[in-house]
Amino acid sequence: MGQDASLVIDKEPSTPTAVKKPAPPAKKATIAVKPVSQLKAPATRPAPQPMQVAPAPRPAQPANLTDFLRKIGVVR
Repeated sequence: MGQDASLVIDKEPSTPTAVKKPAPPAKKATIAVKPVSQLKAPATRPAPQPMQVAPAPRPAQPANLTDFLRKIGVVR
């Protein structure tokens, strides 16, 4: 009865971590802007015409039940 059940783990000596160099500062971007006196108004363009769509052709089908029965030959 008196034995200890715990385990002892030997840790390896940790290697020193490499020191990272800080990133160089980002370069500043320059944007060329024209003065207001040199700006032109955009060219006007005609508005596009709406697309013309033809109505779909109607399939040849009987208008009512009597026409259907005549078409299949039940009623003369």
